Amino acid sequence: MDKDKMTTNIANNLGQILLTYNQIEWTNNVKNALAQMVPETTNTNQNPLKKLKGIYRKKIEVYI
Repeated sequence: MDKDKMTTNIANNLGQILLTYNQIEWTNNVKNALAQMVPETTNTNQNPLKKLKGIYRKKIEVYI
């Protein structure tokens, strides 16, 4: 693929690129939160998944 064709293709598909990036970021964040899970924090405010849920809820509210 030549440089001009690639540049045009990227410019025409920015939304898809952003969606893909966000999905990769979300997957990594969930993986990291799961890796931090310990039984003692499962039902507390220290639960990494609950923290991540709060972060993404705020992001969605901003998008809306």
